[in-house]
Amino acid sequence: MDYQLLKKKLLEKGIKITDDMIDKLDRYATLLVEKNNEFNLTAITKKEEIIEKHFYDSILCGTIHNFKEDNVIDVGTGAGFPGIPLKIVFPEIKLTLLEATKKKCNFLGNIVDELNLKNVIVINNRAEEYINEKREFYDVVIARAVAPLNILLELCIPYIKVDGIMLAMKGKQGLKELKVSQKAVKKLNLDVIFLEPMYLETDKVERYNIIFKKKANTPIKYPRPYSQIKGKPL
Repeated sequence: MDYQLLKKKLLEKGIKITDDMIDKLDRYATLLVEKNNEFNLTAITKKEEIIEKHFYDSILCGTIHNFKEDNVIDVGTGAGFPGIPLKIVFPEIKLTLLEATKKKCNFLGNIVDELNLKNVIVINNRAEEYINEKREFYDVVIARAVAPLNILLELCIPYIKVDGIMLAMKGKQGLKELKVSQKAVKKLNLDVIFLEPMYLETDKVERYNIIFKKKANTPIKYPRPYSQIKGKPL
């Protein structure tokens, strides 16, 4: 996929991207490749694959949720996906990038400065620890391929307000993970409000974007310490 095809496919789905946005995405892709060996950012290093599997995949979230001026946290963002492409295309959002690996946070800080992105903060912390500062603060939490869904829900849901949403970007195992996560869905006071398979342009592997809506406050005992979350998932 090249940038013109990216622009065309997103426009077909109701998302218009400008030349300035494409310039920022291209600068991001260039830095991602240049700094990959230093920061261990991604296994995807060909630009056409970065455009499709990182940028297009991330921006497609905007077809299932209208971000507007949402306060968004991207948990386990890694090299900045999906948060930074979403911020480039939906600049009005306020974005927190949460990442546990310091060297990746250094890269993210450089990207935020290089692209002159406003209202973006980079936090070097673990999800189960940073929650003490921002419990039920955000409108939206997003996470892409971070952990199994029943673990991910316990880590992420405490961050959002009542009536806020979580957007979980899962691979072909998404449906299976959702079935395993029914206990977590109930205990964390959630409704599943969106579940559909998603496909990229050339990579036809089935992906699932799942949106959860928070119906009530998260019990204060969640999230538990990570050793408990991993050892005995909800």
